[in-house]
Amino acid sequence: MKKYIVWALLVLCCSQAQAETIKCKPVKIITGDTFTCEQADKKIITVKLNQIEAPTLAQAYGQEAKRFLSRYLDRFVELDIYGDNEAEPITATGYIYRRCSCNPIDHPLADLNKSTDCGCRSDINKIMIDQGYAWHSPFSQSNPEYIKAEQEARNNKRGLWADPNPIAPWQ
Repeated sequence: MKKYIVWALLVLCCSQAQAETIKCKPVKIITGDTFTCEQADKKIITVKLNQIEAPTLAQAYGQEAKRFLSRYLDRFVELDIYGDNEAEPITATGYIYRRCSCNPIDHPLADLNKSTDCGCRSDINKIMIDQGYAWHSPFSQSNPEYIKAEQEARNNKRGLWADPNPIAPWQ
């Protein structure tokens, strides 16, 4: 019996879908949490940022969220895709690489023959929440980093939290 339980736990644990990672060039920002992206093979995909909900374009801060996202998606983006990458929109966590100071020995993007500046991976989903342009989605798995970012945005009245009664898109 113990062997069966251990085997079942291993199968369950190991069968969880790992995120597939792709890189693409954003083409069009649709909303504050959705955009189209061109892959290396020129295929255009629609991407919905995972675990966040931005205001709709008709809501307060909807246009601002779209503009804010477009500022970050002006270059290639790395996507950790969750679930079926054939169904659209594809659900993903987006990452950009920005220039920042770091230890070149510890960083995989560092060029030891150049300066100590290298790329730092930034979670776009978290940035949208942190700056007050999206909620951590109550319909997704709880993410402690996103919950903390939302609470800090609320406390500091950033973005949509400047409104005394922001209305979530699902309400």
